[in-house]
Amino acid sequence: MSEEKFNIYQKLAKIRRLTEALQKNKAGYGYRYVTEDEILAKVTAGMKKYGVSLVPNIVPQTATVTPYHTTKTKVTKDGNIYEEHVNEFIV
Repeated sequence: MSEEKFNIYQKLAKIRRLTEALQKNKAGYGYRYVTEDEILAKVTAGMKKYGVSLVPNIVPQTATVTPYHTTKTKVTKDGNIYEEHVNEFIV
């Protein structure tokens, strides 16, 4: 029997269906969730089964870097209050 050929959209749909059966197996902070390891295991198995790879690609001239400045108010053990300046970049 010959192997059926699927286009990329059909393959992605089949991989998505494989991950629908994930059961929430962890709890914390009042939530139940599926671990990242379990999600990656299912998705990776589906990608391997259907011959799909993810290749990260940044298109030139499309990424923006935005400076972000904020101040955090902190309290020391002895009760002194001080401000900490935080400089970050959002990509």
